[in-house]
Amino acid sequence: MIAFFRPRALFAGTTTFKEATNKNFLSVKSCANCKYTYAVVVFSHHRDVKVALDELNCAGFSHDCLTLVARHAQRRLGDLKLASNSYFDAQKFDFNQIAQEFFLRLFQKGKYLVLIQGSNQDVSAASKIVSRRRDHAEVWLFE
Repeated sequence: MIAFFRPRALFAGTTTFKEATNKNFLSVKSCANCKYTYAVVVFSHHRDVKVALDELNCAGFSHDCLTLVARHAQRRLGDLKLASNSYFDAQKFDFNQIAQEFFLRLFQKGKYLVLIQGSNQDVSAASKIVSRRRDHAEVWLFE
């Protein structure tokens, strides 16, 4: 009960953090035991996508594990440093048939889909960053 009423009781000591480098974030390793997690973030407007990608960039995330799927993405968002498709690639959204049809409908409605791929911690951190602004992004996590 102390934690609910006095949150400082949990963090009594001071902690120093190591400086994070870009190599620490979204590092995808190819090994048989590594479990990849996927997140699909859906945006309604291209400005929301741009803000979310800028926030990920400022946090030090690499764009190597991000894929943007949207119609006319290059025209709306300019020169992006991440992979982008102007068509819906069903192989990238190979989670299950229901999810695939759901994301296809969102794509057809003109939504912006960002596919995040990586380890569980990396995808969790990236999805928290892009969903900070309420009512601007919806996040679905898959394993």
